[in-house]
Amino acid sequence: MRRLMIYMMAMMSAILITGCDLGKSPTSLIQIPKLSKNKQFLTEAIKKAMPAGAVLVTPIKSSTKETIHMVDIDGDHVDEAIVFYRNEEFDREIYILIFKKKNNSWVKTIHEQVGGYQLHTLYFKDMNQDGRKDIALGIDSTYPGTETLPENMTKELHIFTMKGHTLNSFFTMQYTDVVVDDFNEDKVPDISLITFTKSKNANIQLLQWQPLHKKMEIISKLKLHEYVNGIENVFIGQLSDHHKALFLDSGLGAHSGWTDIVEFSNQKLKRVKIKERQLLKAYYLDSGDVNDDKITEVGNMYQPHGWEGAPYSDTPWIETYTQYNSEGIGKKVEERYIDVTHGFYLVIPKKWWMNVTIEKGKNSLKMIGLPKKNIVFDIKWYPNHELPNLTNSRVITKSGKFTFITQSQAKMSDYQAYFHLLGEDFE
Repeated sequence: MRRLMIYMMAMMSAILITGCDLGKSPTSLIQIPKLSKNKQFLTEAIKKAMPAGAVLVTPIKSSTKETIHMVDIDGDHVDEAIVFYRNEEFDREIYILIFKKKNNSWVKTIHEQVGGYQLHTLYFKDMNQDGRKDIALGIDSTYPGTETLPENMTKELHIFTMKGHTLNSFFTMQYTDVVVDDFNEDKVPDISLITFTKSKNANIQLLQWQPLHKKMEIISKLKLHEYVNGIENVFIGQLSDHHKALFLDSGLGAHSGWTDIVEFSNQKLKRVKIKERQLLKAYYLDSGDVNDDKITEVGNMYQPHGWEGAPYSDTPWIETYTQYNSEGIGKKVEERYIDVTHGFYLVIPKKWWMNVTIEKGKNSLKMIGLPKKNIVFDIKWYPNHELPNLTNSRVITKSGKFTFITQSQAKMSDYQAYFHLLGEDFE
């Protein structure tokens, strides 16, 4: 989920960034990581090849978050070392460096500018089916920290193949978002490419290498709702009947959210038919596998009893997560309440679904069972440096900032099963 991703990025930044400047993108400040002794030669080769003022960058969207990529892209069954950097003191654009190992040293074989200011997307796949992995590289021409409207297509996908000491591009196309996978499940990589222009068009194109014509071609396309504000989260997940699907989470209106689910069936892209009210949500909420069962859940939310007339911004929304199959039939698998400000969430047991409401205090929260109006869960939190006398209270857990306590006499194991720190999702 996007809010949890923000938390994760903050944690990663604290680990990876030195000399942090909050005005810059985290990836623009990443330094060469510490490597094991047997990679010291590679570290030295990278440092030597990079100009003064350059910083390594990692892709925003990729199957891995590595800084140094070990991949065999020339087909000799020996991995090359691939890194990307931005020259902060010259043109600020992205460059690629590729090294081959010779004896005990690493030799630079390719050093080229690939353009753009951000490394958005990176995949290593055999796109042209010649038996060697290619580099599918998405470059964003927006400089980190610069605001752009979601309808502006500032990204460009390039697919490079390695020929000797050069990279040859055999495909280039603008996009809003992209996923490289095997969506049509024919054992050949394909590209799900989304293009979006606000109030004009929103489209998905599924592209794949065609050996007969020796080029990437569109094998199916689908028009999406163009009235969304921007498509913000795109990935391939799995439906509850184990069909692959493309999930697209978008902003809608002033604060609302919308999710599209698309599958590939009978040789074409088609939208999974689900009632609109099930996919429209009061606030934007990412889809994802929240319960780690390999099935993607679509998020939504509802106002608990007693809050129906409250302003949206004051409402303690209860989030719901539903799995859908290819026929559009849904099954709710989780409800939860999230407090981003204080860094925790509560997983609500199934027996309480749609049968609780929330009471909020300055530093407390109670979950009230309906219709009896009995307290089924209560917590308080205090800054760690201001912890009061805990008489008649028990500590549930501590975060880096807060101590969370309860006065309930319920089993602590139950409380700890329901209560989670946001950071737990990344441990």
